[in-house]
Amino acid sequence: MSTMEKTEVLLSDFIPVYLDDLKDVSLMNRMDLKYLFSVGQLPMLLKDLKQHYKVLEVNESRCQQYETIYYDTEDLEMYHMHHRGELERHKIRFRKYRSSDTVFLEVKVKDNRGVTEKNRVECMNTDRVILSEEEEFLSTHTPFNQEKLIPVIQNSFRRITLANLGDRERITIDFDLSLQYLLKDGTMALPGIAIAEIKREGVVYNSRMSDAMKKYRIHPIRFSKYCIGVAKLDTDVVSNRFKSIIRKIDHIVSDNRNLINNTKTKINGNNTV
Repeated sequence: MSTMEKTEVLLSDFIPVYLDDLKDVSLMNRMDLKYLFSVGQLPMLLKDLKQHYKVLEVNESRCQQYETIYYDTEDLEMYHMHHRGELERHKIRFRKYRSSDTVFLEVKVKDNRGVTEKNRVECMNTDRVILSEEEEFLSTHTPFNQEKLIPVIQNSFRRITLANLGDRERITIDFDLSLQYLLKDGTMALPGIAIAEIKREGVVYNSRMSDAMKKYRIHPIRFSKYCIGVAKLDTDVVSNRFKSIIRKIDHIVSDNRNLINNTKTKINGNNTV
């Protein structure tokens, strides 16, 4: 049985929650903590988490498809702010939720306390371009000139969302990540990695998820899909701050590829008469 088949079987054993159930734990202002690990470790994590979390189900699916387009200035000002480690950072993106067929324009701001604030507005504009309605929203929530914003990175991924309603906590686990660099037409697929994020109003280390991560020696890491996409796909930008993360990604992807190749070799060997 493949990792994804095991994952689907394990998710079927979780108690479901639905979008209406999560309104009280939208966590638009929150603390968060991220982890990067091999997707092959996902089944063992889900086994440990089943008794503490419920799983989001949308249209009978417990694993949703997301598509995102990140905007930045032509000189990648938001990317460079992140690379410099500035305490207040912005991300501007259109996100399409395929399971519910909705599109939101979202602005995320992380302040000097490490608190993430997210504001968003639903868009009738399915082309995900900035129109007059979106300009008004952006002028309220960002310091950037909307006329200078351009699409830079497009990505797609699959997401599992877990929720502990009593602790007002959500866990997202993303995998099957692929990215396209819109400024130079570069593309990249990262099928072997998973990115988990703990989202809570309070201290993120007081979480069953962080306990599970400690158990399997998976350590917190700073990770941005947008920044890693730019750093990996544009060789002309400075990326020293992200080198260690990129090496970890490459190591996980390589290990996953070797595991798949070894499995195929064993299967072919067993089928040889």
